[in-house]
Amino acid sequence: MALAELSILADFLHTGTQNAGTLYQPAAATGNGELDADEVAEIAYVEIVSPVSGGTPEDLDSIYLVIDGKSTQNLVNMSGRDDRATNPVRRHTLMNDSNTEFIFFGKNIVDSLRDPVPALSNTTFKAGNKITIITKAGSSNVTADYRVRVWGYKYDSAMLQRFPSRTMPGNFTIRDTRTGRDISVPFPETEISINNWSLLPGGVDQDKPSINPFLRFATNSSATTANTPYEFRFDLQNVEDNNKDLRFGYDVENKLFVARGLGARSHANLRYIWFDLDGEERPADRFTVTENLNPIIFGKGTPEFPVDLPLYLPIPQFSINDLIVYREKGVVKMQDNGTSIPTDGVTVALLGTEIDLGGKI
Repeated sequence: MALAELSILADFLHTGTQNAGTLYQPAAATGNGELDADEVAEIAYVEIVSPVSGGTPEDLDSIYLVIDGKSTQNLVNMSGRDDRATNPVRRHTLMNDSNTEFIFFGKNIVDSLRDPVPALSNTTFKAGNKITIITKAGSSNVTADYRVRVWGYKYDSAMLQRFPSRTMPGNFTIRDTRTGRDISVPFPETEISINNWSLLPGGVDQDKPSINPFLRFATNSSATTANTPYEFRFDLQNVEDNNKDLRFGYDVENKLFVARGLGARSHANLRYIWFDLDGEERPADRFTVTENLNPIIFGKGTPEFPVDLPLYLPIPQFSINDLIVYREKGVVKMQDNGTSIPTDGVTVALLGTEIDLGGKI
């Protein structure tokens, strides 16, 4: 149990019109996101109440956190649309089996310090000064109100003294059960203190190696070619921007990605979704996905539930072993059923942990 209570760290309400393609960049004080001089915080999760007008989701494209003045969009880029909600309100989220868990950025630090590898479980974002957000409207104006709540834990220096350990353990090994590899991560042991807070996993001032939560969504920005795999890659102009890129070129970059979940919003012409690792398909028989039978649905509960019910499904998490991308290429792919999927037809979301070991291989 955490020494501090889970609470709202910042709460941003946008009213009025946000023009297409523009950013909303509130000051931290607008959402009470400023911390006292002797306080630090860890961000457990975000809740988004998306804009809906007359029952129709408005195009709030993306939302990301700015922590102590530094953007985290390259790591966690959240969907602001109601139908594609990656971070819905927790009490409206259905969790009906072992593979559908609400999306936390990581376990709180106190509980993590009792884990075998605390640095791998305590991937919550760390804030030492202020928390705010940036949102981007999509291709049309956003006219309805929307809200972004940031939840987590606050600690002062006295609380840090009562932690079960005063240091975050360092070097550890990750077992890749798919390949049989043991991957060594040379992470530095770090004293847990107010001054070092931003150097811990999820901290914005980490040196390399760095450990962070990862969450991205992407929608196909081109129509598919019938019966041909479609890769959610920015370099092929198959997704809108680099922060929606679902390709991992880790045969060149010295990084490690632990994939923990994959979700999809389907289309009538969709047949398969899968994760490709250097030509190896995961799962081996792909996910068979249709518009009305989708085992990896996320976001608004439709079409499984009536559209007027405020029910959401989290990104499904892998049930057996985590998928690890290391010294190889990985990419999310889909394929249609023989009829092309039009632009903006399918949205996928990927959840995991990124470990940046620094430099090139």
